[in-house]
Amino acid sequence: MRTKEPLYGLVYTQDTDLPKFGTDSLLLGDFCPPVRGNMADLGAGCGILSLLLLRKYPGQLHAVELDPAAAEIAAENFANNGFADRAFITAGDLRCAENLPLSGSCELVVSNPPYFDLAAGPQSPDAARRCARSEECCTLSDICRAARRILRFRGRLCLCWRPDRAAELFAALAETGFAPKRLRFCYPRADREANLLLCEARSGAAPGLCVLPPLILAEKDGSPTAEYRRIYEI
Repeated sequence: MRTKEPLYGLVYTQDTDLPKFGTDSLLLGDFCPPVRGNMADLGAGCGILSLLLLRKYPGQLHAVELDPAAAEIAAENFANNGFADRAFITAGDLRCAENLPLSGSCELVVSNPPYFDLAAGPQSPDAARRCARSEECCTLSDICRAARRILRFRGRLCLCWRPDRAAELFAALAETGFAPKRLRFCYPRADREANLLLCEARSGAAPGLCVLPPLILAEKDGSPTAEYRRIYEI
């Protein structure tokens, strides 16, 4: 069943049979640097991250999504919010070059990739949720290779990832010609372990990593922090 809900002054359509977006997409959208050129969203789902970028930045955006049903809803979201002339989506596998924007055409690539190794434990019986959460349909390295292909020299790749797999992230970036430039760890509360990291990497850039202050979402009493309220506009 499809539902519509307001989001940052936009109207967001989603399907209850498909994976829902989470806090990680909203945090990543806030983390991305300002850009004026073309953008790409790899593994776009129903287009939530794409909408956040289109809302803030003036460039064109090309989204790629494997699931045709999710891609159809993303196209609907672009049209319903007045972005049909700037946003395009391809329903296809990001590992195939023909489904990607032109080589070197993008200034920014974003991705909220599948976090979980297939060997990490039981997988969802639902195919769409399994592909969204685990590396069955694409891996982090697949995303980095696709991003490297379509980014201009020193273009930016922004993604979120699990802190306990940070070593794999740095290895995947290095093998595809990226240098991590900004890193931020996200915590549900100050007294908890980080449960998300946000990373900006640049193609062909020299080494040099800036680790930003931690992003803490809730105070000890469970109330949202000032930064949480800013990001969620509450």
